[in-house]
Amino acid sequence: MVATKPQRAGLTTIALVGALSVLITAPRAAADTSSFQPALDQLLNAMQQAVSYDESLPFATSESDAMLLTGLQNTNYELLSAGLSRVTELFNGVFFQSPEAVAGDAADSRQYFQFFTPDIYYHATAGLAPGATYELTGTVGKGTEALAIATEAITGSTAVSKSSLELDHGLVVNPDGTFTVDIGPTDPSGAVNFINDTDATTNGDASLLIRDVLGDWAQGPGSISIHCVADCPAFFSIPSTGIFPGADASAAGADSLTGASASQINSVDSLLTTLFTAFGNIVGPFNQENMGLAEVAGIELPANTMSPLAPETSVFATGLPSADVSAGNFDLTPDQALIVQMPDVPSGYSGIELMNVFGAALPFTLAQTTLNNTTAFADPDGYTYYVVSATNPGVANWLDSNGVSSGEIFARFENLPDGTDPTGLAVTTEVVPVADVANYLPADTPTVSPAEYAADMSQRVFSYDYALDLSREHAQPDWVLQELLLHGLQGVMGTDNFQAVFGSDPTTPLELRFTPALSPDWAAVDHDVLTHPIASLEAIVSNLPLAASDVNLPVDLAIGQTALSLLLPQQLGSLVNDTLFDPNTGIIAGLLNARDDLATAILTANADFPTQLGSLATTEWANMPELVQSSASTLLADLGALFNPADMFAG
Repeated sequence: MVATKPQRAGLTTIALVGALSVLITAPRAAADTSSFQPALDQLLNAMQQAVSYDESLPFATSESDAMLLTGLQNTNYELLSAGLSRVTELFNGVFFQSPEAVAGDAADSRQYFQFFTPDIYYHATAGLAPGATYELTGTVGKGTEALAIATEAITGSTAVSKSSLELDHGLVVNPDGTFTVDIGPTDPSGAVNFINDTDATTNGDASLLIRDVLGDWAQGPGSISIHCVADCPAFFSIPSTGIFPGADASAAGADSLTGASASQINSVDSLLTTLFTAFGNIVGPFNQENMGLAEVAGIELPANTMSPLAPETSVFATGLPSADVSAGNFDLTPDQALIVQMPDVPSGYSGIELMNVFGAALPFTLAQTTLNNTTAFADPDGYTYYVVSATNPGVANWLDSNGVSSGEIFARFENLPDGTDPTGLAVTTEVVPVADVANYLPADTPTVSPAEYAADMSQRVFSYDYALDLSREHAQPDWVLQELLLHGLQGVMGTDNFQAVFGSDPTTPLELRFTPALSPDWAAVDHDVLTHPIASLEAIVSNLPLAASDVNLPVDLAIGQTALSLLLPQQLGSLVNDTLFDPNTGIIAGLLNARDDLATAILTANADFPTQLGSLATTEWANMPELVQSSASTLLADLGALFNPADMFAG
C-alpha cells in the first residue's frame, strides 16, 4: 500500500494541474463582459451584515466580536470544502476535515463555530447522491475512544441526523480494527454494516458525517475512505439542487446555486461570480444557524453556571444517541477562577472545552483550552475538578481562557455503555480568587509547576501534530489535491480577495520550531533508545511510512505549485518561499514534521514523555503567545527572497 502512494500523489498532481489549466487558460466568453467584483462586493457586504447581526446579540462581547470575521471566513472555508465534495468524485471523494488536514504542525487549527474540538476528527462530505451506493472503509485508530458514522438531511442551513452506526453500538469491526460500511438505498447482499440513506437524500441533499473521537492524540486517529460503487454521479457535476447542500435556490434568486450554472461557467470570471454569488446567499442563513447553536450551548444560562447532563440529541439535531453533554459559561475578572465540579461517568470518552460567546472554539494547540479523560486528573471522590482562569493557577486541570473574560463551556461524555444514563446529574460551579484556587480543591489535587506545565504543553503539541500527520497520511489522502485546489483558487482570485473570503490558516513562525519549547527533548529520546532499544526500534520502523509521508507530501505539493505557477505567473514570485519556507506546507516544515513524529513515536512507545522541561523551554512556554506574535520569519524569509524567480527574470 505504501509503495503506491507516490504514484497516486503524482497522478493527483498531474490530473489537477491539467484540470486547472483548462479553466485558467479558457478564453473569456464573448457574452461575459462583466467582472466578478460585483459578486465579491455583495459577498463581503453579506459577511459584514452577519458581523453586525452577531454584534447586536445580547451576549456579545468586544473580545468575541473581534473574532467574528475570522469565524465567518472559516465557515466559508468549511463550506467550500463541503462544496467540493458535493460536485466531484475526485479520487474517491474529498472530505472536509477538522482539525483540517491542510493545517500546519505546531500551529493552531482554524477555529470554527459549533463546538469543534481537537479531540474529535470530523470528516464531512456533502456528496451523497440520491440513488447511488457507496462503500466506506476504515480502521479504528489506536487513540479512538468513540466513532460514529451518520447520514444527515440538509434543509436550508440546518442538518439533521437520520441514520447512524457507532463503535460499540451497532458498528461491526473486524479483529484487526478494520470495518466496511455500505451506504445507499438498498442493502447489498452480504453487507455487514449498512446505512440506508434514503431519508437523508429524499430532497436530493445529503451529507455524511464521521466523528473519530480521540483520547490520547499520540496514539493517532483512524483512517477512512469512501468511493461510489453503483449508480454513481458524473466525475464532475453540479447537482440540480446546487453547489451547496440545502441552499434554497428560489430564495437566492440566482441560478448560481443550481445545475444551470454549469453551462454558464466558461471563464475564470464566470466561475468566481458563481462562487461568490453562492456564498453571498448562504452566509446569512448559516451564520444565524451558528448563533442559534451558541444560544443553546449555555451562553444564556446564569453567569458561571453549567447545565445538568442531558442527551446530546436534545441539544442539537446532529447529536449522538450514545452521548450526554453539559453546557455553560464563564464570566470572570482577571483575578478570578471558576471551578467546575464534573461528575465522573463511565464512558469511552469524556472531554471539556472553552469557546468564545458565539460558540467558536478558542485556539487549542498552543494553549490548554481543552482537556479529556487521558489528560485530566480525576479525583478519587468521583468528580473531576476543572479550573477556568486567565492565568495559570498552578494546579491540575487548568483551562486557559486564552484572553477572553467571557465565553462558553461545553463538556461531552461519548460512547456511553448501553444501560448507562447520566441524564440529570448536576454539574456544580464556584467562582473563587485565582490566587487561592488550591484552597477550594480536594487536598490530593496535584500542583503543577511552570516546568511541569511546559512539559505538558510540549507533549500536547507533539501529540496533536502526530495525530494530524497521520490524518494526512491515511484519513485524508488527498492533501496535495486540496492544497493545489486552494492554491489555484487563490491564484485566480488574488491573495487579498481569497483571504477576505476564506481567511488563512494560522501559522507558527518556522524558526520557533527550532527552539527548546517546540523541539523534542532529545535527552529523553536518547534515554529511551539506550534503555529500551527494541521498543524504540519498533516505534521507528512502524512510523517510517509516516515520516516518509511527512517529507513526500510537501515535495509533491512543490511539484504541483511549480506547474501552477507557469499558469499563474503572479504566484511565481513567491514560489521558493511557498515550496521551501512556508511554515505549514513547505519542505522544511515537512522535514521538521518527520523529526517530531519519530521522536513522539519513541516517547509514546516507552510512555516516557518528560515530566519537566528545562528553564529556557519553560520560559518560552510561559511567553508562547508573545513569541508567536513577535517572531517574524526574517532569516528564512530573507533566504526565500534571495531566490525570487520573479526578480531573477525581471527585465
